[in-house]
Amino acid sequence: MTYAREKRLLLGFAALLAPLPLPLNQMLEWSVLLLYEIAVVLFLVRAARGADAVAGADDSGRWLSNRALNLLGLGYLPVLVLDIAANGRIQTLRPVLHLALFGVLAKLWSLREEKQKWQTWMGIFFLFLAAMATSVHPSVVLYLVVFLGLTVVLMLRFVYLHVLASFGHRDASPPELPVRRFLAGAILATLVLAVPLFALLPRIRSPYIMAAGGGGGQLEARAGFSDAMSLDLIGRIRDNREIAMRLNFTGATAPPGAMRFKAATYDIWEGRTWRRSERARTLRRNPKEDVFHLAPSATNPRSASVQIFLEPLRSNSLILPMESVSVGLDLAAIDLDRGGAIFLKGMPGAVLEYRVELGATEISLAPPPLAPLSSAPPLPTSNVPAGSPTTSAAPAGPAPSAPGLPSRVAGSLVAPDPPVENALDLAGVTPRIAELAAGWAGAGTPLERARRIERHLLFEYGYTLEFIGRGGNQPIENFLFVAKRGHCEYFASAMVLLLRSQGIPARLVTGFYGAEYTAWERSWVVRQSNAHAWVEGYVPEKGWIVFDPTPPVGRPSSEPASLLGTAREAWEFVLFRWDRYVISFDFYDQVGIFFRVRSYLDQFMRQLFAATDRTPKRLASEPAPAAPTGTGADASSAATGRWRNRWLWAVVAAFVVAAIGAALVLRRREPWSATRVYVRLRAALAGSGLMPPAWLGPLALAEFAERRLPEAGPATARLIAGYLRESFAGEASSADGIESLREDLAEVERLANRALAESRRANRRGGRQKRKTIR
Repeated sequence: MTYAREKRLLLGFAALLAPLPLPLNQMLEWSVLLLYEIAVVLFLVRAARGADAVAGADDSGRWLSNRALNLLGLGYLPVLVLDIAANGRIQTLRPVLHLALFGVLAKLWSLREEKQKWQTWMGIFFLFLAAMATSVHPSVVLYLVVFLGLTVVLMLRFVYLHVLASFGHRDASPPELPVRRFLAGAILATLVLAVPLFALLPRIRSPYIMAAGGGGGQLEARAGFSDAMSLDLIGRIRDNREIAMRLNFTGATAPPGAMRFKAATYDIWEGRTWRRSERARTLRRNPKEDVFHLAPSATNPRSASVQIFLEPLRSNSLILPMESVSVGLDLAAIDLDRGGAIFLKGMPGAVLEYRVELGATEISLAPPPLAPLSSAPPLPTSNVPAGSPTTSAAPAGPAPSAPGLPSRVAGSLVAPDPPVENALDLAGVTPRIAELAAGWAGAGTPLERARRIERHLLFEYGYTLEFIGRGGNQPIENFLFVAKRGHCEYFASAMVLLLRSQGIPARLVTGFYGAEYTAWERSWVVRQSNAHAWVEGYVPEKGWIVFDPTPPVGRPSSEPASLLGTAREAWEFVLFRWDRYVISFDFYDQVGIFFRVRSYLDQFMRQLFAATDRTPKRLASEPAPAAPTGTGADASSAATGRWRNRWLWAVVAAFVVAAIGAALVLRRREPWSATRVYVRLRAALAGSGLMPPAWLGPLALAEFAERRLPEAGPATARLIAGYLRESFAGEASSADGIESLREDLAEVERLANRALAESRRANRRGGRQKRKTIR
């Protein structure tokens, strides 16, 4: 195989591998990658078949000429313009990747000159960088290792073929190099060195190009708690087992398997969707304690705390347990809506870590309703329109005054509109729903009536996911009177409308229900499948309380233990560490590493140089303490300190001895041989100023030394003859022969040093004569 064909094959294999992760990251279409891979495979087949040709034959007709290459470039220009117009607004990098793929293919099919292989390699390396920069999945490590190995082999082979070609060997098959151990060691050393470099090199804010995917395939539905929610959002993600939150508890807390984690509240019904209530107020962080106080600890004493790691959910909700009384978060302000849900100013793009203090019971951060409540249920009416205005929701009685801006009507000022309580909005309450609520609720206090409605839904309706995406124009009425089956959004939405028809303020709440313990994480995890919807209703005797009308069979629960589940937990453990210590590793983590290392060093030095006598220093006026008797706790402490110091000094001494021994072993010289003598000969000639070229062979080196240093000619000839016998004839030199070669080497080094000294003296004499002439 000729050298040119082998280089083509090496470049072809690298081009075949470089863009493989791009479709997984949704940065490249699968169809485009397939066409590219087919073209590269055809190139490899053609290059391999060319190896069967006669050595030295010209195969330039098999590849594209410069004229054809230029025509291809001109033909691709309109394609590039259309590509930018079609994809530039959606994905800016995609047209650039298309151009890079075209460029690599064009250069592969037109490889003729030696310099073109480096241009092709730069295009392939750009594809590799694009694949690495858009991949956030741990599997990219395997891709990196494979491409690194291919790169080392390619570079080593290129250098080897270049050296052989410089000696005139271009067509013969090159001999194999015994470099497998070197390649394995170089790749391993590169990977080991990459870890500290990754930890120490300066970080940028976003280390990866933001891609639509994560390098692991298609995106799954997530519990994104946005400003609006359809009746099918949670039902569609019940099969998604991805982790949404990780929880590390400390202290006495309620069973995490039954805890509720509040994410968003929805007050406004719009026919088939719920809309989030407006922001109520902004909370500021307490500068002294570095926390946001959510509820007074006097009403709900603290019992535990939890460290939360929230995965990106494409939402700005700050998900908290219902027992939360304060939250520690590195932000200046957070927002609280009318339903008591907390959300951030922006949407997190990485894992968000925060600490929450928990109270003994569930609480709601929502303020009381704006309108007064009546303990008596309103009479069912048959003329309540489906979309009645929100002002009709308030029970009879004067509305409390609230500050507001006056409105201008026909150029005159009128009194401001009274505040509206969205939790009493009757939109969506049809006459049939109001009549059903009256029959279920009966008489009694608001809490008693609400519990009766909850029980009817719990025991008379069934849970199912079969009706996702259905329901018609009146989905809640269809659920209550026709289907009588549904998922949690239908149960919660129906109860909200039933309570409102009874004059009981209510709102829909979404979040997560329950958590499961994982042995790999050694913590509790909340999965996407734990997403749930429930109801918050206001009763005068207790305030805002939780109602959950979904049957127990429809509430999220943990899967039974299995081998597959254990394997999934192990993989999730790897994913979390990868995301935490690779994807999200930033400048603050680097600073933390520095401070931890410094703390360990300080602790070690304190223990190393701690004084054995730990008694406090006495003043000159104080009497000298009595001498220790050697018994008791003080003597024992002093003895322990002495032994600790001796042990530390012994460790340091052992380390120093080991370091000296390792240095001596490393400095041990290899045994003398004809090859080592030959290497020393070349160094001696170079040091004398003769500077023989590096490519000069042994016989040519003997002629070179004979011309430039005649006195050393015989000794040089004997040295080179011994080297040739040992290296090429396989004749091992005897001890006497090695000693004779060393004597010849010493003679050459002496003559070379003398020649160098004479050259320096001649240069100095010439310099002095030149200065005299100038004067």
